[in-house]
Amino acid sequence: MKGSPLDDPKRLAALRRLALLDSPPEEALDHLTQAAAALLHAPVALCSIIAPDRQFFKSSFGLPEPFASKRETPLGYSFCQHVVLGLRPLIIPDARQDPKFKDSPAVTEFKIVAYAGMPLITPEGEAVGSFCVIDTKPRNWTTEEMSILRELANMTMREFQLKDMTRQVMREHQARQELTDALVEELAEPLERMSFVLQAAGPDGRLAEGAAEEAVEEIQRLKIRLNDIIDVARLETGRIEPELKPVNLRHLLAICLARVEMFAGEKRIVIEAKAPEDLPRVTGDPTLLRRVIENLLMHAIRFTDIGSLVYLEAASDEEHVRLSVSDTGMGLTDEVRLGIFEKVLPETPSAESTPFSGLGLTYCRAAIEAQGGSIGVFSQEGVGTTIWFSLPRAAESG
Repeated sequence: MKGSPLDDPKRLAALRRLALLDSPPEEALDHLTQAAAALLHAPVALCSIIAPDRQFFKSSFGLPEPFASKRETPLGYSFCQHVVLGLRPLIIPDARQDPKFKDSPAVTEFKIVAYAGMPLITPEGEAVGSFCVIDTKPRNWTTEEMSILRELANMTMREFQLKDMTRQVMREHQARQELTDALVEELAEPLERMSFVLQAAGPDGRLAEGAAEEAVEEIQRLKIRLNDIIDVARLETGRIEPELKPVNLRHLLAICLARVEMFAGEKRIVIEAKAPEDLPRVTGDPTLLRRVIENLLMHAIRFTDIGSLVYLEAASDEEHVRLSVSDTGMGLTDEVRLGIFEKVLPETPSAESTPFSGLGLTYCRAAIEAQGGSIGVFSQEGVGTTIWFSLPRAAESG
């Protein structure tokens, strides 16, 4: 639901980082739920991960079918969501007598009577789920039992963190390898052009007219590519942490359009921008967003014919704001479209014959996903390409 704490971007980022939703069972966690059931004499024990629209059972013991196989239920059946929302333990001796829970389908259909759950909270303070036990008869949960449950929840969270650290080490190793590959791929062309310019110097060592300016331009392009490569690696390994806040996207669009105006003018390209005056604010990092929008506009300008049009459009629904940038170039083949956000694009006849060579779009994807958004592309050969991204609407103040 819109505006729910379950949709908080930082909480959702923690869920993505820990990679818990829809992940396979793990023996270590299954041992913990089995221990909870045995030590607390409860028929059911769960490690429940709360998504905005469902609860997913990362581990379960004693859960009846078909839920043991499905490993999830809608939130309407979830007591665990209240643990996440409250950021504190939830102890229910008899749900049938509790005004808040007595009409829950978990009680009326699943016959849950007693419940005790402990929040699973990251070191950053984000609740991702609940470690709980369930009984089909009333229970006066004791202080000792709750101490045991709390310690098992802490052990569960430590297991999550250990897995996350392992993935982080693997990501950094992969990122270093990909960084090396990308450096070789991306720097070969500009270095070759610079070498050609410098080799054209006369016997006295002077460069031909305009060659110095061309060399400077190549150095500037080289700097941009290096920054893209480094920042992609930092985003993918979590070393750049987005500073999420409400962002006035219309204001940001005006800044970006002004910054690319000169480049569009050089090709006599007109950018048609449409953004409603009441466009909602988004939750994002303004610095990352500005660079993403400028990257998309510059790509569109680069691959649109002289004297043609580039389109920029922003729209919103109840939960998200979507921005799209469309060129009127030659479009993409399916092979190139599918690999458009990767560090190394599918091989093409030449760099000039395919749009979006380089790491600009790889950076865009990493930056948008780091802010809790999504990004995509659709294209038609001979017509053009549209790249879009979507970000959550910021919560309305007041």
